[in-house]
Amino acid sequence: MRPQIIRGSVFQGQTAVIRAEVVDAQHLPINRDLVEHIRITLYRKGGEPDTPIQEWSPSYFDAIFDVPQTHVNDPGWTYRDRGYNFCWEVPGNYLVQVGTYQLEALIFLRDERHAYVKADITVEPVYSNV
Repeated sequence: MRPQIIRGSVFQGQTAVIRAEVVDAQHLPINRDLVEHIRITLYRKGGEPDTPIQEWSPSYFDAIFDVPQTHVNDPGWTYRDRGYNFCWEVPGNYLVQVGTYQLEALIFLRDERHAYVKADITVEPVYSNV
C-alpha cells in the first residue's frame, strides 16, 4: 500500500496531532479488526538518521477509529472528504528544538500486509515581544 504522507508545522513545545485516512488494498478505510499491531517512531531530520527520538507501540484502540472521523465529530478536521481513521498526538516535549521531525507509523494488518503513514513536522520558534 502507498504511504500516506502528511506535512505540517507547530511551534516549539506544541503537541502535533497527526491525522490520516489509512485504507486497505481495495481503498476502503481500515478498521480495528484488521490491525495486528502498530509501531510509531519519531526522528529528528538532519540528525542521526537511524536514531529515533521516541518509539511508541500503541494499542490499535488508541490510534485507529472504526468509523472515519469528519468535521462533524472533530471540528479540528477541516477537510470535508471521507475523514480520517488514524490519529496520533506527538507530545510537545519531544518537539522542543526548531527544525524538522519525521514521524513514521507502521500499521501491521492481520493479513500480513501493512499500511504506512509518514508525517514531516516543522517546528517553528516561539518569539516573545516581552
